[in-house]
This record gives sequence, structure tokens and C-alpha cells, in this order.
Amino acid sequence: MTLARTILLSTLCLAPLAGVAQGVDSTSEGSLYLEVGNTHFFKNNEYGGVIDKGYTLPGFTLEPKLVYQAYDNLAIELGAHWLHFWGADSYPRCTYWALPIHDSLPRRAHIIPWVKLEATLPLCTKLIAGSLGNGERHNLPMVLWDNESAYAADPEAGLALEHRSRYLSLDIWVDWRDFIFYSSPYQERFVFGSSALVQFTQPEADFGLTMPLHFIALHHGGEILDHHIDATNNFNAATGLIATLATGKESYLRVDLLAVGYHQHGNADIPFTLGWGLQSTVTYGYRALRVDASWWRSANFVSLLGESLFNNLSLVEPGLVLDRSDLVLATVAFTPQLAAGCTLTLDLSFYHSFATNATNALGSRVAIAPANSVTFGAIISLAPRFRLARF
Repeated sequence: MTLARTILLSTLCLAPLAGVAQGVDSTSEGSLYLEVGNTHFFKNNEYGGVIDKGYTLPGFTLEPKLVYQAYDNLAIELGAHWLHFWGADSYPRCTYWALPIHDSLPRRAHIIPWVKLEATLPLCTKLIAGSLGNGERHNLPMVLWDNESAYAADPEAGLALEHRSRYLSLDIWVDWRDFIFYSSPYQERFVFGSSALVQFTQPEADFGLTMPLHFIALHHGGEILDHHIDATNNFNAATGLIATLATGKESYLRVDLLAVGYHQHGNADIPFTLGWGLQSTVTYGYRALRVDASWWRSANFVSLLGESLFNNLSLVEPGLVLDRSDLVLATVAFTPQLAAGCTLTLDLSFYHSFATNATNALGSRVAIAPANSVTFGAIISLAPRFRLARF
């Protein structure tokens, strides 16, 4: 609980220090809206190798909510978030932040409340409390954030500070995953994160240079439990450089160089405490088309919220740790706007993992063969908004 209080107080203390942020809509004071967010998704992961098993995610999310613009600097939202997988008639009773394990007391549907307050404070700081959304806005790289979380996980919920200015984009947030009562059979769990993009060049220039600064902490703990379970803390951090060059009116070339780290304290399920990873990515974009190629190398690395194939710890064979992970990745994505507020996303990714060696749970050395993985996704999302009244 001490870490939880420290992080929450730190977030609140930082609020007045942020600069100009995107404010709440000042043209609709006193208006009541109905907004219906809807995403249909189909994601197929054909994983090879020893890191993870493949699976398919077919389904939709529906997020109807009332949005009341109480004042020019304050908006309140009230609604629900419904996640449905086609073919599923029962759902585990837990917080979804990855595909969960089915339990013996399922429920018929997975529906959670959506309650959000968004305020613009002095110095135009945006503060959000309650339902925070799906995390896409944090600008995290795929090594640290799995894009499946945008539709197959519960929205983040807690407290967030957002800053958007000419040379800095900054998010600081707390996402509370599991709350505990007295005698709860599990630990409390929350994520604290900060993500910044520092722009060194003029935003409208043909050449841009940006430094990313990312930090994520995952805490398991709780002092009010009847049984003693040691608290655990896991951390990811990343920094690097991003260079972007406009190659035409509607095209660009981008190079990302990223160094990431992992550290854990008190987590007996992970047989190492410190790890690292390096990634270089080249991206070409033209209108709604994006093509990128990436190289990844890591040792003793675990991504807390990112794509599992970047890990050195196997989810297929418990206790198996790769000495080193060498991975190349190619992705083609097409994201046209079908209509105002309606977007289609098609993406195809190919992964190749090179041969390496590993140590299993018994301490024996084993050889790991090269492997290929392919993923395909199709997503349609829209969020129509209707004004119901003005007071």
C-alpha cells in the first residue's frame, strides 16, 4: 500500500507542473451527448517456437455512454463497456488485461461500468479520473504495449495526467487492475506509467528528431490480506531516438532506435532480476499505408504490457529461459478512413526467431530451433456522437 500512496501523490503533485494540454471542448458548455463507441475485431496469431501459443480473437466491443459538458473545462461521462468474443457463452470473473484463464464461476457476459471525469486545471493541465480508455494514447512502442489491448482488454481505470504541447507529449497514469478487500484471495495489482516524447525540431519541419522516454511499473501487493504474500514489483523502461523525414506531400520515412530494460524485485516466478533489449525499426508510410521492418535482440527480458514474442521467458514451457532472443519482424498495415469517424485497420505481420540456446526449469541446457510466426488483424471502429440536449 505504501508504493500505491506514493505513486498517487506523485501524480497529483505533478499536475500543476504540466504545460499547455488539449482542453475539454469549450464550445459545448451545458450540452448532453450520446456517444456509442463500437469496435469489431478479428485477430489471428499463428505463433511458432517456444515463447507463446497461438490463438484467435474474434469479437466486438460496445461502449455506449452519456457525455455531459458541465462547464467549458469539465466533462462527465457515464456508460458501460461490453466485450464479447464470438462463440463464447461464459466469461471469467476477473479484470481482462490479457486473454484470461477460464474459472469455475463464470458469468454470461463481460460488462463493466464506464465513469469518467475530465477536467482542465490551471495552466491547461488535463486531468482524467475514472475510466481512462485503452492506452493507445500513451505513445508506447509495441515492445511495451500490445495493440490487442485496444480491443481485447478492459479499459484502463484510475487517474491520468496528460500534457500536449509543441515540443512535449507527456502521459502519467495509474491503472488499478485489482482491488482487494479484507480476506481477498488475491493481491492488489496496479500499473503506474509515464510516457514522454520530447521533440527537438520544429514540428512542421521536413526532418524531425524525437526522444522517447517510457517507464512502466507493475505492482502486486496488499497489507490487509489474511495470508502473507510477498509484494512484487516489475519495471520496464525505454529510451532512444526517432528520426522522421518527409519524402513527399503524403509520404514519410522513419527510423526508430530503442533501448529497453527490465527489472524485478521479489518475483519468484521470473528467474532473473535484470534484463535488456535493443530494437531498430525502419518505417515507410504513404497515405493510409504503412510498411515497417524491425530487428530485436534481448537477454533476460520480459515485457509487462507488450507483445509476448519479445520475451526471453517461455509461456509454453514454464521455467524455460532463452539465452538471447534474436527476432526480425515485418509488418504491412492499411488504415483507411471509411467515413467520418469510421476507420478500417488491416495488418499482416511476419516474425522470424533465430536459433538460440536456453536453460529449462531443471537447469538443463537445450537448443532452440528457429521459428516463424504470422499474425493477421482486421478491425473496424467507429464512435458516432449525437447531441441530445443543451441546458
